[in-house]
Amino acid sequence: EESSAGWLCEVDVIGSLDCITFKYCIMKKLVLIIAFLAAMSVQAQEHWRSGFTVGVEGNFSMKDGGDVWKEFKGSTITGGYKWYAVKGLFVKPSLSVYYESHEPGMLLNTPPPGYPLPQLTGSHGTEVGLGLSALVGYTVPAGRLVSLEFFTGPYYSYGIDQHISYKYADDVSHWIGEYNRSSFRWKFGVGVNVWKFAVNVSYDVSALKVGDFGDNRESNVLSVGVGYNF
Repeated sequence: EESSAGWLCEVDVIGSLDCITFKYCIMKKLVLIIAFLAAMSVQAQEHWRSGFTVGVEGNFSMKDGGDVWKEFKGSTITGGYKWYAVKGLFVKPSLSVYYESHEPGMLLNTPPPGYPLPQLTGSHGTEVGLGLSALVGYTVPAGRLVSLEFFTGPYYSYGIDQHISYKYADDVSHWIGEYNRSSFRWKFGVGVNVWKFAVNVSYDVSALKVGDFGDNRESNVLSVGVGYNF
């Protein structure tokens, strides 16, 4: 039976419910929708917060060039700033310090032309340098504390200290900075953020090392790292 105000109605959802007004039903639904959209917006904004980042990576060569390429190992410490230009889309310039260790047999000219061939067993090479990257990516919220991100961009490195040691039968020869120190790569990667912590995997292709004694040991590099977002 309708009331004199004309607002009450009979609603039956899995049994009989008390009479309620249409205005109350509509207002309740609107409040729930607005609260849901606000919660989603706050959650997304939390994932899309600009700030500084730090991280450490392990680097491994994936080039199919024999067992000698498996000896390539490196590590990188990186600091950068992730800036969200628009919702989800970010730009991340970064500066890094890296260390590489490898067998000289990975070099194209071992040793430089005109010098006798050493015993590769026992010979080794190291390089310490700086890297600069400019990544562009997109962050996809996957929960209240979890998000996924996809990124790509150029990476340039320059070796500050390069030391190659060649072992001979009765001597060891040291070469400092004889090989090209600069390289250019293109990164493709994916990451998972849990709260402020991050795990990422990236792959570097199209290395460019130009010079008389150039090499391509830094092509096809797989990097696995962890980081922290401030």
